[in-house]
Order: sequence, then structure tokens, then C-alpha cells
Amino acid sequence: MSSPKPTIAFSPGAWHDPACLQPITSILSSHGYKTHPVSLPSIGCDLRGEPPPQSWDVDVDAIRAALLSHLYQGEDVVLVVHSYSGTVGSEAVRGLTKKDWEGSGVRRGGVVAMVYMCAVVIPLGAWVWQRNGGKPLQAERTIIEGDLSYVRDTEPWFYNECSLELQAEAKKHLRSHAWKAFMSPLTYEAFRHLPSTYLMCENDQAVKIEIQEAIVAANPECWKIERCDGDHSPFLSRPEFTVGVIRKAAGEKL
Repeated sequence: MSSPKPTIAFSPGAWHDPACLQPITSILSSHGYKTHPVSLPSIGCDLRGEPPPQSWDVDVDAIRAALLSHLYQGEDVVLVVHSYSGTVGSEAVRGLTKKDWEGSGVRRGGVVAMVYMCAVVIPLGAWVWQRNGGKPLQAERTIIEGDLSYVRDTEPWFYNECSLELQAEAKKHLRSHAWKAFMSPLTYEAFRHLPSTYLMCENDQAVKIEIQEAIVAANPECWKIERCDGDHSPFLSRPEFTVGVIRKAAGEKL
């Protein structure tokens, strides 16, 4: 009898509601996978009447809670992270890898792999906006209002390989983002502790391909590389390819 398929958990990029991931979660469901998109508390807090978080800790906690909800059921989980979530997703996995989780000999399951979709990967102790002196990485497209940030002119930035219809739909899922989440220091590099795939997107205008290549080149022994001609949102512009990458990370032979 074959082993059950792992659950696929998702953590979205900055300013994005997890509903943006629906094109790939629906395809994965058709292939028999259970999916769990995570809502990050630092995104859209104003719509919920909540004060802006002052760090990324609440995002880490939300991802971790989602993972634990499956690990307590003895399930294996693949965590898929996009853009900003390459940082908070990494933080959340500490102590939850299959090796860690089953180490006591009592528990079953664990996080078995990660997929980084054109994700931000920073060194220990660094923070997302550090390389720009604490200012937005795309200052001309980022609006700061108090403790919240918003983005504009997103079509050529996030969705340049998408149809006009897809661009219009994607923009419906954009929210505010508490910008102090971009100022928290990284304390755990998950890619060093479990199998990790980096999906490189050659036409990404947010995390340019040169940055993605530098991320991988810094620790080439840690990554399995997948590459496509998509934009910063491969879950929209290249959904079938992206699903194939995730299925392979989950153990399928395609």
C-alpha cells in the first residue's frame, strides 16, 4: 500500500491574500492533494480592524500553527513559500522537520520538503529591507502610510506574464502589509535542514533573476533547481509547471 500524499501548505508573498493561490491549489486538489493556504496576520490587518504588527513574529506563528495542525495528525507536509514568505516560512519550520518531529520516536509526520517560488532568501541576522537601508526595495511602487505599506503599478511588477484578465483578478487579492514585518532578523535557514527546491522565474520583475541566481549560487549544495519563463507570480502565469514542481517535491516521479 502506497504512503499517503503529503499535505501542501502555502504561505503567500507580501501584500497578497492567499486566495491568489487558487489556480494551483485547485489543480493540486485534482491530483489528490490536501492543501492549506495560510493567511498572514501582517497582511490586510486594517480590513480586520487589527493594529499593524510590529514584527513578523505573528506571521511565523500563523504558519507554524498551520503546520502543527497537520503534524499533530501524523501527516507529512510540504511547505510552499512565495517571495516574502521565504523568510517567515523558514522561521516557522524550526523544530518541525520530519527528522526533528519524529526524533522522540513517539510522533509521526513532519515537514518533509520546502518549495521556494522566486522567494526572498536572506542570511542569518539579515532582514528583508536591509539591503536598501530600511526602505522599500521598490520605493517608487510602495506607499507608506503610518505602519502600513501598499503597492501600486503592480501589473509590470508582479504579473507581467499574465493576461489582462488574470492581472485584473490578481489585483483583487492585494492588501496592505505592515511594513515592520520586513525589519525582523532571520534566525533559521530551513533550506539547510530539509530538501528544498527553488523555482526560478526568468521574467520576474520583483525578485530579478540575477537575485534568484545569486541566492542559489550562495549555497548550491542545498538546492534542487527548477526554472521557467514565468513572472513573479508563477502560480498565475505558469500554474501547470508550478504544480509539477510541487508534485516532484512531494515525492512524485513526473
